[in-house]
Amino acid sequence: MAKKIINTEESIDETILKYFPQTRRGKALAKGKEFVPLEGVEQNKFQEWLRQNYPDVRFTADFVGHAESLKNICHIHRATDFTTPDLMIFEPAHGYHGIFMEFKTRVFRLYKKDGNLYKQEHIKDQLKTLLDLRAKGYYADFVPGAAHAKKLWQAYLGTGRIPEELKIIKQDTLFR
Repeated sequence: MAKKIINTEESIDETILKYFPQTRRGKALAKGKEFVPLEGVEQNKFQEWLRQNYPDVRFTADFVGHAESLKNICHIHRATDFTTPDLMIFEPAHGYHGIFMEFKTRVFRLYKKDGNLYKQEHIKDQLKTLLDLRAKGYYADFVPGAAHAKKLWQAYLGTGRIPEELKIIKQDTLFR
């Protein structure tokens, strides 16, 4: 079988369109749409950045979203529930016991344009868990992507004041 030679002068997107059109990214690019990485990809990016930049920080991750087989999902499900946040960082700062993050894609929205919550039960269950963790002294929130998570982490460690634009869960969130 002939080996495919990838032209290093091409952009990543050009290479994917040419050699890997069957992938999620290839299909999105072929339709002229922006490719939005899955939340697991975003979580992995942030975890690698965290390991490189803060090697002494302790954290653990829930890998339910990364399971590739039914067997793995069943094994992971016995160890956790589906409302456990994706990433739990055990670093106290500014009165918080730690910071817990529930990763979502970059295009995630918790609220509709009218201000009401979206009706997905899974998201509502995750929201209840995050609010419960906040009541227990942790900072907990949804994070739409690795870039958002980095900014949130830096604000958490820096002053402890999370800027409004980084807060996905608003203080007046009610279940309607």
